Amino acid sequence: MLSESMHKKTNCEWVEEREEGREERGEEEKDGTEVEWRESYEGEDGRREAARSFVEYYLAVNRCPIWLDSSTAEEVKKLEERIGQEEVFEKTGSTPQRRFSALQVAKVMKDDPNMREKVGCVSLVSSFIASILLGKVAPIDISDGSGMNILDIRTGEWDAEIGHALGIDTAIFGRPALSSCVLGNISAQFRRRYKVSASCKIVAATGDNPSSLAGLLSAVNDGDWAGGRGGHDRSSVCSGGDIEGSDEQEYSSSSSRMGREGGSEERVFISMGTSDTIFGQMSKLPGRQACTTSAHVFFNPNSTTAKYEDGATYMGLVCLSNGSLLREHLREELSDALARKGGQEALSWRDFGEVVMKEMEAKQEGGSAKLDKCILRLDAVETDSQLAKLGVGEWRIGAHIDMEKQERSAEYVLHVLIGQFLLLRRQAENIGLFSPSSGLVTVVGGAAQNEALLQLLANVFDRPIARLVQKDGASQSVNAAALGAAVRSASVLTGRRAYASGLISKVVCYPNMQIASQLFKDFNSIIAQ
Repeated sequence: MLSESMHKKTNCEWVEEREEGREERGEEEKDGTEVEWRESYEGEDGRREAARSFVEYYLAVNRCPIWLDSSTAEEVKKLEERIGQEEVFEKTGSTPQRRFSALQVAKVMKDDPNMREKVGCVSLVSSFIASILLGKVAPIDISDGSGMNILDIRTGEWDAEIGHALGIDTAIFGRPALSSCVLGNISAQFRRRYKVSASCKIVAATGDNPSSLAGLLSAVNDGDWAGGRGGHDRSSVCSGGDIEGSDEQEYSSSSSRMGREGGSEERVFISMGTSDTIFGQMSKLPGRQACTTSAHVFFNPNSTTAKYEDGATYMGLVCLSNGSLLREHLREELSDALARKGGQEALSWRDFGEVVMKEMEAKQEGGSAKLDKCILRLDAVETDSQLAKLGVGEWRIGAHIDMEKQERSAEYVLHVLIGQFLLLRRQAENIGLFSPSSGLVTVVGGAAQNEALLQLLANVFDRPIARLVQKDGASQSVNAAALGAAVRSASVLTGRRAYASGLISKVVCYPNMQIASQLFKDFNSIIAQ
């Protein structure tokens, strides 16, 4: 059944690539959505000596959708009409999403009436990898399973009402498992073909975003492994994990003492890439009033329970489309403006940062300790339903902004960046991911090297900003998802929290200006219009 012309990065071709045996435990993969099995795979080694025969024998679908697929508009409509957008958000932590796996499975089964009889069970790509290593179908973990639009984030069970609305039997997903559990020993095939030790244990695999959180918390979180609710044994498998910065305790002590009612009790992380993403650990679930299509709540991969009433912890995530591409546009426009005045033709990112920093310093020297104006600029339509209504354009917010001013000056650039970061903060506050009592904000990604952007983030979020460095002070580029897989495995197998050896979170700047309260009000009114 395997198609030779199968599109690159579909789940099944990816299976061929990974069957070479270069890994001994499951890694996270973000390019796939789900895998449909013909039957309950129990790893009969004689039937799958080659990856191709394995695919032909066990998989019911040889062209599974990838995460970019958005062809499930009909399924989204079903959930919105039969259950309601806010109700789905309250149940699953996300509004109905075209890309999420439950809707994709429903569409596959709708398009092929015979598929219901062909499919014995469904895996996510993460649990599929664990299945290959185990030699039998591995359960879907609750953290990656939270991104399917069908897992109840209060109980850790599949939601039968959503399954009925989509026309799928939730039994095909099997029983979900904690992300922090041992699934069993590695299969006989890996022991025989690749000489892997028979004692090698397989820990539940999870998605790339939850694993990134686990990896970053291993370097910066100073609470207990399950969510900052008590002490922990620092003498664990790996050393390190210390926080540098003499004033850090001033900002984190209140949040580290907070319980469930305190909202976001841990530090948050910002990944500044093509899209800007803010994510972190949560203990309090947002209500339906926080419903937004750009925000998501998943189970924390470190949570030791799947029951909200028993103290489950969560992961909040907000993603905005207007990230580095908007900043790139600003740099190009400022370069052109300076060139017209006889300056250099192109600004490097370092030059761009210096211009922004000088503009902030000029405001301070002029006696202004408040950031009282900004420009909300959207170069791309946001996925959030409320923001999508604004479309593409500019909104100048705050007193004394020249509505007719079009020249791309340093002042203009600063105002747009303030608006960009203020939008990120607003959306994070909306779901309880960020609050004034939150601790450090740790920035990762290429933009984490731009000190001007970090200083502006510190001012807009009113929190100290940190970035990951090695103990010798060198900047550290880290694959957070892979690190998360390693530290989760070490923590689960030893029963003690693991830390990233030599990787610390170093405070690089503190807020030296604040957002004016009136600007918050004006900003929110623009979005709510």
